Amino acid sequence: MAAVNGTNNHVIEDDNVTYESIMGIPTTGDVGGGATALSKRLAAFRDWLTNEAKVTVHPSLCIVNGEATDGVKNAPVLLFGPPHDVVIKNLAANKVGRCGMVDKTEDQALYDRAMGCQVRAAREIKKDDVLMTIPRTAMITPDVVASSDAGRAILSCCKPPPESTTIEFWDVFENTAMGEKRYADNVARNSGTQLLVKILQDRKKAEATFNKASTKLEESGTNGETNEYELAAPGTISTRAPFLAFLIQQRFANEVSHPVTSERSAGLENETNESALQGARRLDLPPDTPETFSPYARTLPSSVAVPICWKRNELALLAGCILGTDALKEVSSRTALLAAEFIALLKAGLLERFPNIFPPGMITWERWIWASAVFGSRVLPVSCFLNEGDEDAVAHFKGPDSAIQSSPEVWEELGLLIPLQDMLNHEIESQVTWEPNVPKTNENEEEEKCHPPRAIAHTRIKKGAQLYATYGLKGNQNFIVQYGFALVGSTDDAAKIGFALADAVGNVPPPSDYSPPEAPDKKEDASEPSSDSSNKPALKESLMVFDSIDSEPMNLWWTEDRLKLLEREALLTSHIVDSLKKGKKLTALAYGDGRYHPTFLSAVVIGTMPAADVKRCLKQGSEDDTKGVALSKTHQEILRQYLQFFFSRKMEKLLQNLNNALKNHFSVQLWTKVTQGGLQYNGEKARGGEGTSYEGWQTFFDTNAYATSMECEGRYYAIGSDSCVLAMYDGHVRAIQASIDGTLSQQAFEKGPLQELKDIGFVLLDDDVTMTVEDVVPSNNAIGVENREKDASKDKVSEQKDRKPNDSGKSG
Repeated sequence: MAAVNGTNNHVIEDDNVTYESIMGIPTTGDVGGGATALSKRLAAFRDWLTNEAKVTVHPSLCIVNGEATDGVKNAPVLLFGPPHDVVIKNLAANKVGRCGMVDKTEDQALYDRAMGCQVRAAREIKKDDVLMTIPRTAMITPDVVASSDAGRAILSCCKPPPESTTIEFWDVFENTAMGEKRYADNVARNSGTQLLVKILQDRKKAEATFNKASTKLEESGTNGETNEYELAAPGTISTRAPFLAFLIQQRFANEVSHPVTSERSAGLENETNESALQGARRLDLPPDTPETFSPYARTLPSSVAVPICWKRNELALLAGCILGTDALKEVSSRTALLAAEFIALLKAGLLERFPNIFPPGMITWERWIWASAVFGSRVLPVSCFLNEGDEDAVAHFKGPDSAIQSSPEVWEELGLLIPLQDMLNHEIESQVTWEPNVPKTNENEEEEKCHPPRAIAHTRIKKGAQLYATYGLKGNQNFIVQYGFALVGSTDDAAKIGFALADAVGNVPPPSDYSPPEAPDKKEDASEPSSDSSNKPALKESLMVFDSIDSEPMNLWWTEDRLKLLEREALLTSHIVDSLKKGKKLTALAYGDGRYHPTFLSAVVIGTMPAADVKRCLKQGSEDDTKGVALSKTHQEILRQYLQFFFSRKMEKLLQNLNNALKNHFSVQLWTKVTQGGLQYNGEKARGGEGTSYEGWQTFFDTNAYATSMECEGRYYAIGSDSCVLAMYDGHVRAIQASIDGTLSQQAFEKGPLQELKDIGFVLLDDDVTMTVEDVVPSNNAIGVENREKDASKDKVSEQKDRKPNDSGKSG
């Protein structure tokens, strides 16, 4: 990259210099700034990267935006074309009600429903070329934030921990993930509508408190009065808050290069209050850290379309469907924590106590949300900072050449920001590998083997191609909440399913409204022998298993022997079995790649087992636990029919819920049956013309989901809120459909569920002869149990665990 239209990056001591003049934003009206202004800021950023941050960049890299894909023949250049006028007009009309948007409409339009800045190859890049070498001093780390003026001002808003003598900077702040979990627990049982109302109330409360504090500040400036303030109690403010304050100060300062630390904070320790700052050990700014990060902060997007910024009708798409509830809980807990700590900081005097650090007008609720969206979508894991071979920050901290001052646990939790690296967009098949720092040691004296952290091209990159990083294999809910996009057609999504004892009951008739899905029209691969038998007699209905709300047949079916077998084979605790007896459900997942949850699969094997086989299998296990439970041919067919029934009912309920949630927003009436094509339903081809007013899910999805999607490397990414939500819902629909597909033919059933049963220790018989214990072929049951335990630990079954935390990535 080479700077064009570059600007001098030295501090300008000029009272006429304002944030708007630096950003190229007109002070009147809502027009101006945009692509031309951003190009100049990117040039300043390139100058800062080389001269101050000491980053080395491959000469063939350039930065473009989503509208520009060529014009790089004279690269390395910074090219940033303006968005179409239609984009700007649509954004101006639609942004009302969104929050966390800064600057003017033309600036925001560069990132609205676009992938924002892209790093591309202006010329071909060879395999193993070093793309960028980024010294650790160029990264925004917990140590940089803790030593900064902005971070120290936030610490000065907090009370010290009780009975403490020496305080470390991060001691008074609450782990952000734990803080969000605390708020999530408060709304765990809330409906989607209740969650939506809670989000809007928290926003309104924060905005009202800010307006009140601003008015009070103006009045006190007029009459010379000093406002009282109340320091925040320990644990009230999250560890994320100092990072947000740092980003706001570096972005919105009225200086071209706002220093990280300066004499402006010298008076903080002299305040007469008893804040945590007074007794805290002061961290030194790491050596060789750039004087400023402002040129980087001013290239960050003016808006990030993550759900904490969505307006009411966008959030309503999540609130209206049970599939959106989990995502909405994340948005609610994050919003609640952001609002609570913002209000606490206002009460602690954040607006008036630090005029030299946060001048009047710099801190606002919109900018607080903006900083959170930017930080969450661009933060990278601490592994990018550590030395090669370090297992984690704790190991690095204890090592001989530790570069960490703060608590390593805080580093693990928060991660860090890496200028330029965080501009790489996501792709599953990334061409970039991150190599950690290799320090010079006694064992490693060869200079060429030592290097700072760097990004390597692990494959050839063609001229004009975009460079990608992978953010990990995540479900679309995670992508949407953290980054603001979704992958259309992702197989990494999974649908939650619940299994109750009443869902599998023998000796009951099928529901009157149940019709099984049709088998696929296309013939199976002729190159493989089919296991289907066209003249195989149909399974007697009396042997089939369905659901029942009648307690009498359920109790007759789920005998104590069957429950004991369930506990043993599904590896359930007695507590979970007792909960099932009380009507609660076993919670598992249906996977988008067609796999079946092993605990669920084991449970339905027991739930569909013919009554005559239950005692035999129970006795077999008590006499020799190395031999797996055997499934006769008849039992296998009962299981296939039951899985088809179970997932068909789940699909129809899911489609009904989606129809209720989406029909008003999209003016659609979805087909909610698995028959007549199911998801591929076409009203024009319906039997007898029935239901011509209905629309199949596939037709509806194709019509609406791609409206605000972008094609990258043969994959489509949803980047508008409507498209994101539909892509996430489609992932759940596809996961259920994949489970149905595994039952539609004997061949699919053998390759799918039956093979998985063998993998977890069950035995498949070739006939219906009743087998004795001695007849059953010994299975690798120990491995099967291990597989079930391993897989069950990954997913939540009944009352089990949760997940955590921080992966690399960025949005726009």
